[in-house]
Amino acid sequence: MDHHAISQILATWTGAPRETEAEYFQVWQRAAVEMQNALRVWIPEIYFAPLERFENRGDAYSMIVYAASRPCYGKPRTEFTYFVPDPETLNLALRSIGSRTRRVLAPIEKRLRESGRADLALRYLPVWHEDIVRAARKKPGMLIDLLAADARLVNAVIDLGAAGNIARFQRAATLALRSVAGLDIRGLAIRALELAGRVVAPEGAVRG
Repeated sequence: MDHHAISQILATWTGAPRETEAEYFQVWQRAAVEMQNALRVWIPEIYFAPLERFENRGDAYSMIVYAASRPCYGKPRTEFTYFVPDPETLNLALRSIGSRTRRVLAPIEKRLRESGRADLALRYLPVWHEDIVRAARKKPGMLIDLLAADARLVNAVIDLGAAGNIARFQRAATLALRSVAGLDIRGLAIRALELAGRVVAPEGAVRG
């Protein structure tokens, strides 16, 4: 993870609200939700780049349900992400996600069918969304790990904005992303920082 690149991004956040300012939670909450939604796109895209990953339906279903899961909207003024050890977290993340799951499944089914994998495509029809969510809930280990990884990264980005400690961010982001569903996706850390910056300091304004 490039220290110089992180430093350059951080330098543009000088216009972001400080922890003591009234708009701090509102602005960083918006950034947290944007990052969670983005990670629910980025991570599955990387994971499913090889079509073969759809053959392991257990893991694939967990990834699909993660992609469809609801982001955490936080609790003022200190919590921006899910507290994954809380037994209620899974219920909150998966509450009423039927339509979201169908939207995730539709392009998957189409991709498999157009790639000549019609038999496999049948396993990913949007009509099976309830069964797929049920299967992910039954064996939630991978799904919980995914929610934990994105919570760690989002919290690390927010901590960087508050403390400016690049080394601490690098350690936290590495812990979050070095092994996610068997993948090293530390490259997403920079993308998350760039996305957060567009929310918290859209003009890179320097304080007077």
